[in-house]
Amino acid sequence: MTENEAPVRPSSHRRTLIALSGAAVIVAGGAALAFTQSTNSDQQSLHEPPAPATLASVAASATASEPAAPSIAGSSTASTSTTADPATGTGATGTGAATTGADATKADATDADGNADPGDTAGAGRSETKRNSGDTETYTSEKAEKEIREARRKAAEDGVELHRPLKAKVAAEGPVTEQTKTIKGTTVRVTSARHDLTGTQRLLIAGDEGWGVGNGIHCTNRIRFSQNVPATERPTVLLCWRTSSDRSVITMATDPQGKPSTATSVDLIKDEWAKLS
Repeated sequence: MTENEAPVRPSSHRRTLIALSGAAVIVAGGAALAFTQSTNSDQQSLHEPPAPATLASVAASATASEPAAPSIAGSSTASTSTTADPATGTGATGTGAATTGADATKADATDADGNADPGDTAGAGRSETKRNSGDTETYTSEKAEKEIREARRKAAEDGVELHRPLKAKVAAEGPVTEQTKTIKGTTVRVTSARHDLTGTQRLLIAGDEGWGVGNGIHCTNRIRFSQNVPATERPTVLLCWRTSSDRSVITMATDPQGKPSTATSVDLIKDEWAKLS
C-alpha cells in the first residue's frame, strides 16, 4: 500500500454508507406517503354515497325543477316526482293530483269574488235567454187573458151566456180515491173517502136530493154542470151516493146506449162502503 492509497478508502466507504442511508430514507418516505394516500382514499370512499343514489338524486332535482307544461282545455294532466332513497339507491315515484282543463276554464271565467267574468259571453247569453224566457211567459199570459176577454165579449154580443163551473161549498177533509169500472157496457166512476163528501165538488152536480133506494143510498139523473144553469134530466146518466161523517161513496154511471142500471150502482156502493169500515 502506498501513502496515497491509505486515506482514500475511508472516504469512499463513508460516502457509500451515506448513499445507502439516503436511499433507505427515500424508500421509507415513499412507503409512508403511499400508505397515507391509501388511508385517505379509503376514508373518502366510506363517506361517499353509492353512485346510483347520486344519479337518482340528480334526476329527481332535474325533474322537480322543470316547469309544468301548459294545460289544454278538456285534457287531464298529472305531475310526477321522483325521490331517491340513499339507503338503496332507488327512486320512489309519486303522482300529484290531476288538473283538468275544464276546471281551469271555469276558474278563468270567474273573478276573485266568484262573479262571472265580463268577457264570458256564454254566461251573458244564458242570462239573456233567461230574461227573454220570462218576458215570453209574461207576454203569453197577457195575450191569453186578452183573447179570453175578447171571446167573452163576442159571445155576449151573440147572446151566448157564459157558463162558470160549480163552486164547492166545502173542501174535502182528506184523501179521496177514484176508480173507473166498465160493467155490461156501462162506465161507472166510483169515488170513496173516509170522511164526509157532502157539499164537495163531486156532489154539486146533483140537481136534487134524489130518490132513496135503501141502505141510505140516494140516486138521481137530474144533473147540472155549470152555475146559473138549471138541472136537467139526463136519461143516460145516473148519480148515486151514500155519505156519513166517517165514510162516503159516490158513483157516476153513464151508458150511451140507454139508461144505466140502478142495481149496478147500488151494489158497487155497498161493496165500497164495506171496505171503508
